[in-house]
Amino acid sequence: MPSSETKPPEPEPEEKKKDEKPEDKIKTNDYWQGRFKSVRARLAKAEEEQQLVEDELNLLRVQQAREIAPEVQKELQQKIADKTAELETKRAASEKVKKALDELEEEFKKSGAPEEWSKAE
Repeated sequence: MPSSETKPPEPEPEEKKKDEKPEDKIKTNDYWQGRFKSVRARLAKAEEEQQLVEDELNLLRVQQAREIAPEVQKELQQKIADKTAELETKRAASEKVKKALDELEEEFKKSGAPEEWSKAE
């Protein structure tokens, strides 16, 4: 038989957010700088890898332009196609990390933490 007592409704997510302490939202200087440092390091690595592949592709194109033998030109054309595909993969990886940095910056702005916390030390 159901009891006549009713349980109070569970707090809505908005109500739960009100219970959060302001410092939970702001986090700490070390927290934000650590996150920014990590994402910026990933971005630098992705961009460096992309640049390396671009340089290799340009070198292959120069070699192909100088090559006279048709069989070697054909071989170089395949290498250029492979390197172009690799470059597209590297570009996509760079864009993904750039997006992650943009999202982190947006999250940081919403947190209300001091602006200087997002800067590299």
